[in-house]
Amino acid sequence: MQHHLIGPHSPVEALATRTAPRLPPDACVGEAARTMREADTSALLVGEGVEAIITERDFARALSLGLGPETPVSAVATTSPHWVAGSLPVVDAAAAMLQDGLRHLIILRTDGEVRIVSVREVLEVMLRALDPVVWMTALRLAVSTSAEIWLG
Repeated sequence: MQHHLIGPHSPVEALATRTAPRLPPDACVGEAARTMREADTSALLVGEGVEAIITERDFARALSLGLGPETPVSAVATTSPHWVAGSLPVVDAAAAMLQDGLRHLIILRTDGEVRIVSVREVLEVMLRALDPVVWMTALRLAVSTSAEIWLG
């Protein structure tokens, strides 16, 4: 299912289409960073279930503590992360992310798969649902701001 067909009342699992990359708890932070870059994602699951997640925020915290790339991900990953059932409407997932200050949410899909959605994916659905003019304005601003940052 493509994101433009997903609305605020669609199940959040409709956004969670990519398998979430995983690392074992004894993997190092450097390996996690490489895996994130290769998978083009900003979060990874750590371990077998949903016991931990490592995100860009965790990397920032690790650096601020003086930890290096050889540090085990289990030392910096967020344990007992937030997760929701895949059947939860996107609008409710957005509310949960806003209320708890989350940038990533683990989704337990109805097919048994575990996935991750980002605040960016949820925000896109919510903005598009507001009004086509609001969505196009937000998109235009994002593109022009990115061009200014990257092209100077």
